[in-house]
Amino acid sequence: AFVANAFPARRLGLHPCGAVTDQPGKYRRYPYRRSQIGLFSFKVRATGEIYESGVSIAAGSTMRTYISKWPHIRWLLTVANDGTNSIFKALRENTDGAQDMFLSELVRIMEKYPWCDGVDIDLEKGDDYSTAAKSTAMFRNIYNTVKSYDSTKLMNICLDGVCGGGRRQRGNAL
Repeated sequence: AFVANAFPARRLGLHPCGAVTDQPGKYRRYPYRRSQIGLFSFKVRATGEIYESGVSIAAGSTMRTYISKWPHIRWLLTVANDGTNSIFKALRENTDGAQDMFLSELVRIMEKYPWCDGVDIDLEKGDDYSTAAKSTAMFRNIYNTVKSYDSTKLMNICLDGVCGGGRRQRGNAL
């Protein structure tokens, strides 16, 4: 569904990163408690291609009604890999130009939806600390691409934090 940066997230039935998945009615009742929402409307393939899937944000959709109704909320376009390591790895390693394609696709979706306030990157399962330098470079490239397109666009990157022993802690954001 969509993401909201709300703290008592668990009490409202939200995913640790804030995704409203099964109880959007609670979100609708408290719109003024939110300042930023990521619309889970996009997925990425291992080629770097971004395609629309999930919450419809097309003209005339229910979500567009909310976007118009609540102008105080900053609306971000969320792009996810659904925790597929092979996609994260292809983007990180720029396999067959996947990262290059992904960066151009980010610009394409921002151009298609000019009302968005920015992008929310939800790439998960990025391997262990040995890939940190390449992952950091990839996220830097994403940030630079968005800011080069429009310096006023917002960026949110949900990171899988690595705890001791290779365990992962969700909910870290940059």
